[in-house]
Amino acid sequence: MKKIALLLLGVLSIAGVVIVRENGNAYANIAIWSTPVAISLPGHDAQHPRLATAPAGGVPDFPLLAWEESGQVWFSQSNGNEQWTAPAMLFPGISPVMVTTAAGPSTVAFLQSDSGHLDVFASLRTANWNAPTNVSHTAGTSLEPALAMASDGLHLLWSDTSTGRALLYQAISANGFSWSSAPLTGLYGYYPALVVVPGDKLFLVWQSHDDVSGHERILFSVIQNGSLSTPEVISDNDQANATRPVITWSLAEKVAYIAWQESGSKGSRVMYSIGTPGSWSKPSELSPAGAYLPQIISLPDASLWVAWDQSDRIVVRQRSPQDVWSDPEVVVQNADGAREPTLSVSSADNVTVDLCWQERHSNYWNIFCSQHKLLSGPAPTETPSPAMTEKLYLPVALR
Repeated sequence: MKKIALLLLGVLSIAGVVIVRENGNAYANIAIWSTPVAISLPGHDAQHPRLATAPAGGVPDFPLLAWEESGQVWFSQSNGNEQWTAPAMLFPGISPVMVTTAAGPSTVAFLQSDSGHLDVFASLRTANWNAPTNVSHTAGTSLEPALAMASDGLHLLWSDTSTGRALLYQAISANGFSWSSAPLTGLYGYYPALVVVPGDKLFLVWQSHDDVSGHERILFSVIQNGSLSTPEVISDNDQANATRPVITWSLAEKVAYIAWQESGSKGSRVMYSIGTPGSWSKPSELSPAGAYLPQIISLPDASLWVAWDQSDRIVVRQRSPQDVWSDPEVVVQNADGAREPTLSVSSADNVTVDLCWQERHSNYWNIFCSQHKLLSGPAPTETPSPAMTEKLYLPVALR
């Protein structure tokens, strides 16, 4: 049956390279991902995994992972060789995010109920994880924390409903224990994401409602020395909802990459734009229809990796340093569900792309991770631009 399926799909494997033929065209992919490893405990719903990010240009030795499980924040760390520490419960809470450095210090931020509503809490790991600090201390509900590290300390952003309308807040800590916070006046919206670029500039993106079109759009602003630049509109389709933005900074290229999901007449697709403040490329499609929750990272060699979910599969796409895009690759497929990918890069023994996600087994969501040791040179491809047509995905069982 497998042979028949392979013949029908037009699949040829040569020296470990999978060739998929579609309408007479050959698509090659050499990305080799390790066998997925189950990280979370069985028998519980584990969701919203987040790998730790590092300052721009920084590559930690080992990947660190946080997730939520039964209303608690859990943690595990890899040794870089597909082995992970036993899951450890850190604190009551949900929606964790984490940053780390090559030297080791790490901070986790998350949401925790306090006085009947959600606040943002943060904890610094020294020898052990320290007691969390309430960072937000607002009368409203805090949502969607985002965390980054700069030379002047930690920067934490979130969306808050204290004013009756979701407004972005920022908090800063020089030591990971004491925080000062303030609203970002005029920045209304949800799902902030940020990256620190050289010069301790914070590049910030978020989702905001456009009262004119009635749709959601992606905005960008720069925070530097306490000042805030005029927001710029990144998404350009006023007939679609642009949501869940993510951002990364390419130290090699000195440009930012912004990705988001955009839902319109074509369905939900992953879009992206490249640029610097005041100069952004026209958004381009990176995925076929049915793509959600993109994640994006840049590597020191100027390559770019994007991951997204398509409800039952986790898909990855790579852009080489030569600006050539690979075809979408299905890392895992599960009819019961595979969602919410998270990406990072580490270098325990060689530069490695780390990928984790949540996947449904035996009626529970579990966290899984896989690693891809980078091969020298760009992946072969016949897709010289990010323009996407509907491609034939090759199920894992057939590869």
